[in-house]
Amino acid sequence: MTYARVAAGTSPQFPQLQPVESEVEKFLREHIAAMRKITVKPDSPPPAVFDDPEAQGLFQQLHTGSDDEFLTSVDILTKRLIERMNGRTAPGLLISLRAHVGNERIAGVLKLQVVAPNGATLEELESGEVRLSAITNVLERPGDLQKGALVATDLAHGRVLCGDRLTYQAGYFPQAFGIKIFSRPSAGTAALFAALEECAEDLPGKIAPVLNRVERGTPSEVLQGLGTLVPELNEERQHEVLSLMERAARPVILVDTTRGITSKILAGDITISGPTGVIDQIPIEQLPEGGWQVVIQTPEQPMRKRQ
Repeated sequence: MTYARVAAGTSPQFPQLQPVESEVEKFLREHIAAMRKITVKPDSPPPAVFDDPEAQGLFQQLHTGSDDEFLTSVDILTKRLIERMNGRTAPGLLISLRAHVGNERIAGVLKLQVVAPNGATLEELESGEVRLSAITNVLERPGDLQKGALVATDLAHGRVLCGDRLTYQAGYFPQAFGIKIFSRPSAGTAALFAALEECAEDLPGKIAPVLNRVERGTPSEVLQGLGTLVPELNEERQHEVLSLMERAARPVILVDTTRGITSKILAGDITISGPTGVIDQIPIEQLPEGGWQVVIQTPEQPMRKRQ
C-alpha cells in the first residue's frame, strides 16, 4: 500500500511502500468488500472496461507487477488523476493497494475524501506526522466511497470495478484512468425508450406493452427481439436506436426488460407520471386560442394527494 494527497496543482513525490497496520487493513478491506458488493445487486451496472491500453497496463502492474513496477504505476496514475483535477474537484487521499481477499488478488486505487471539518488532515498525513490509522474516522466510510477502481483475478481481462456512485461532475476520476463506465440495466431501459422516442415519437407507446416479452440482454439483442413484435421497429430503425444508445455518456450494454419504465408529462409546475404505456396514450393538444391541453380519462375517480 501507498498513498498520496491529490489536489489540483499538487506535485507528489515518488511513492514509497507504507506499512499496513491492522486498523488500516480492516478499514481498507471493508472498502473493498463494499465495492465488490455492488456487483451482486440486482440492478448493479456491469463492470467497467479500460478504453486506454496504457491505463490498463498500469493497473495490470498494480495487480501482478513487482514492487518497483507497482510504485512506478502508482506514480503515473497519481499524476494522471491530478492532471484531471481543477478548482472544483475536492482534494483527497489516493490510496493505491494490492491485497489478497480469500483466493483472489485485488489491486487498484481508492480516492478518499475528508468528511470531517479538518482541512489540515491530508497535509499532516502526507508529511508523515499523522498515521493513516489515526485519521480513518474522518475519511469516507466503507459503503460511502464514491471514487474507486479495482481489478481482480475473478474479473474478465480488461474489466474493472469502478465506483458506483460517480456523478457526472465526478467523471474526471474514470477519465483519468481511461475507464468507461456503463449504465445500470434499469437505466439502460430508460435510455432505450429515450432513443426510441428520438427516432420516432410513436415507438415508445408501441414498445412498452411488449417489452417484457423479450429476454433481457444487450441493446442489439433486445432491439432484434422487439423488431419481431413491432414491425415499425425495422432493421434501419434498430441501427439508429442502437447508435443513439452507444453515444450516451454512460453507454448501455445491458437492458433489463423485466423492469417497468415510467414516463412523465411536464406542464409548468404540474407533473403527470405513470407507466410509459399509459402516459404515451394521453393526448397533448394545442388549443386554437393559445396554450395546451392535457386530458386524462380513467375509469376510477381521480384523487388529490398532497405532500
